[in-house]
Amino acid sequence: MSRVILTVLYFVLLPPYGLIMRFFSDPLQMKTTPEHSAWKPHSKIEGTLGELTRQY
Repeated sequence: MSRVILTVLYFVLLPPYGLIMRFFSDPLQMKTTPEHSAWKPHSKIEGTLGELTRQY
């Protein structure tokens, strides 16, 4: 009897919860705009080839 009850609860409660989370939630924040990003623009490197070969 407990297997039947758990199976019914699994198929009745989890799919609606999963659909709600899929449509109304963004836990990884992948849909945010780029201005909230932690990435910074890369600055252009100035210098000659001789200066760039001696890095330190």
